[in-house]
Amino acid sequence: MKIPKKGTLVRITWDDICGFTNSDIGEVRPARCVTIGTIQKKKGDFLIVSTSLFMKDSPRDALQGDFLALPLGIIRSIEALQQTATSLKTSKKQQGKADSMA
Repeated sequence: MKIPKKGTLVRITWDDICGFTNSDIGEVRPARCVTIGTIQKKKGDFLIVSTSLFMKDSPRDALQGDFLALPLGIIRSIEALQQTATSLKTSKKQQGKADSMA
C-alpha cells in the first residue's frame, strides 16, 4: 500500500477491534471505520494521522493536537484528498497577518 507524503489530507478506511458478549459467532467481526486526517509520520509498523492541530505555541515547537496511531495491518485503503505543503509554522504566520489586519 502506497502511503501519501507527510502533510497530505487523506481518507483512511480501517478495521477496528470489537468485543462481543453473548453473541452468535456469525455476528462477530471488526467494525469498518473511516478517518479523515493529515499524514504526519510513518513510524515502524504504524501510521500517525492528525485529525486536529492546535494553533498555539507549544514547547520546542512540537506539534500538539489530536492524533491517531493506526497499525498498518488494519488499514484497508488510503485515499489522498488533497496534498498540501503548508506547515503549521506557515499557518501561524498567516494567522498572525490576518489578526493584525482585523
